[in-house]
Amino acid sequence: MTTDTRFPELEQQFIVAGCDRLIAVHWALDIETVDSQSHNDMKFYTGNTARRQEFIVGRILAQRGLVNLKQLPTPIACGIDREPLWPEGVMGSMTHTGKFAAAVVWLPKTGQHPAGIGIDAEQCGRRNPAIWPTVFTTPEIEYLNQQSPLVRDQMATCLFSAKEAVYKAQFPLTRRFIEFEEITLRIPAPTTVDCRTDWLRIEHDIKELDPFHFSVFYYYLGTIVVTGAVALAKSNSLQNGS
Repeated sequence: MTTDTRFPELEQQFIVAGCDRLIAVHWALDIETVDSQSHNDMKFYTGNTARRQEFIVGRILAQRGLVNLKQLPTPIACGIDREPLWPEGVMGSMTHTGKFAAAVVWLPKTGQHPAGIGIDAEQCGRRNPAIWPTVFTTPEIEYLNQQSPLVRDQMATCLFSAKEAVYKAQFPLTRRFIEFEEITLRIPAPTTVDCRTDWLRIEHDIKELDPFHFSVFYYYLGTIVVTGAVALAKSNSLQNGS
């Protein structure tokens, strides 16, 4: 019997971000609980065998999302830049960190094209201040330095993860490789240690991203932060009242 891995709370976040309701999110707090022994996506894995299960579990969760949306559970191959190749008409994204994995699958309505979606997850407390200048902009570093140590560790992880989510959302639309320092995120500090979710504002000078409106959020699961990004054409988002 398959354990229920659907994550309605995170689906709701993506819906508010502009995804309407044709969306499914699946997650596993411990990838060891997901049977990946005979999965047919194994043939697409060409990397380090130590990460084999993480790769496969992400695709298992994604295929469960496809089934939720009445799509065939098609094997998800890798593109030339290692990006997942989704079935026609489907947008999606996958992530894993440690034993945690998640996947989001979305069927944008005709009026929402072009569109992109990204999900990322990170373990809190792994962004040492020594590496901040390589991943954060000056405003972000100034913000982090103003926070208490606990909040600083959480927000550093959150900022890093959110940039990854934005990258995943925009790449199928632009095919552009974006550096961390090209995006600044404005983010509120949580008022309590277990503050769950909030929204982020994105600032950039990247011409390829100008046609798109980005909605970016974070969602805390204990020591793990999950971030999501939805990219919609500005003309469409204005029509939708975003």
